[in-house]
Amino acid sequence: MPKSSTRHSGSVAVAKVDGRWAVREGATGGSFFPTRAEAVAAAKRALARQGGVLTVHQANGKVRETLTLGRDTAVRLNGIEGVALNAASRRVLRDVEASGMTPAQQLGAIVAAFKK
Repeated sequence: MPKSSTRHSGSVAVAKVDGRWAVREGATGGSFFPTRAEAVAAAKRALARQGGVLTVHQANGKVRETLTLGRDTAVRLNGIEGVALNAASRRVLRDVEASGMTPAQQLGAIVAAFKK
């Protein structure tokens, strides 16, 4: 179990602190886990809904990997591909995200909304 809850601000780091793996946002203490894998999983869950950048460090402090997760990933890919959503599409997606549905239910609702 983590020592404290983790809220995300778009940028989260996983690093070893005093023999434990911490999930941190900026300078806050964050949540602590016994393994890096548990800490990375918690950080990914924290960033999944609104998106952001996850930086995973090695035990020696060097950066192991940097991942862009959630909404930021889609925004970046859309920018590269030249895809833009119209206002109606953005509204449908916003409503689905706010609905509290599971990811599978969200997918079904999106497919139903855009099915021709």
